[in-house]
Amino acid sequence: FSTAYAASSHGRIKRILGGSGARPHMMRPAVNSDGYLRLTLCTNAVRININVHQLIAAMFLPETRNVN
Repeated sequence: FSTAYAASSHGRIKRILGGSGARPHMMRPAVNSDGYLRLTLCTNAVRININVHQLIAAMFLPETRNVN
């Protein structure tokens, strides 16, 4: 998914690659039943629903390892 979309640290997601002649555009998230902004990302006929805050965290926060 990382090659088809770009994310800003402000929480904006832009589709940069699209199939079937789709042009690049800013994604418009919807509010889910819990009040969080949510997007459906698609690539190669695979769809994933993800909360915007989780996507931004995955893009910008370093991965941490749980060390016991």
